[in-house]
Amino acid sequence: MRKLQQTRLHNPPEVLGNCFSTVIACFLDIDSPEDVIQIQEKFGEDDWNMQLQDWLKERGWVWGTIPGHLYDNSFYTVTGKVSRSDAKHICIYQNGELYHDPNPSKEGLISEDIFETFIKEAKVCFKCNLMQPLTEYYKHPKMGDGLLGKCKS
Repeated sequence: MRKLQQTRLHNPPEVLGNCFSTVIACFLDIDSPEDVIQIQEKFGEDDWNMQLQDWLKERGWVWGTIPGHLYDNSFYTVTGKVSRSDAKHICIYQNGELYHDPNPSKEGLISEDIFETFIKEAKVCFKCNLMQPLTEYYKHPKMGDGLLGKCKS
């Protein structure tokens, strides 16, 4: 899990903060929030959620709501209010505790309203270069994701 800082701080109407894009980059192990869908620019569109899901699906990930804090060492997101503005903000949590706030202030949230997570459903085989479901990989405890990088076929 990367700990990246957001590259766009919320200052409407000129700039919409990219905390959500930064959190996505952290989860997907992408070098920069600028290399991720800038979902904050799509919030005014009715299908912004579908656009995000499509973008994630192309990369083998899904995003969904969870009922609350998780206590299984996994990472998840919490969206809520912050003291510095009326805008919503998203942070990464682990075991009920703040793990990473992408804002340089590192203040965290003053309310916890929405709980979500990103789940890896597929990955690209380094041998055949095709996106394959995770079930197509043998388990390997020494690999970062617990699976070999080469698919079964």
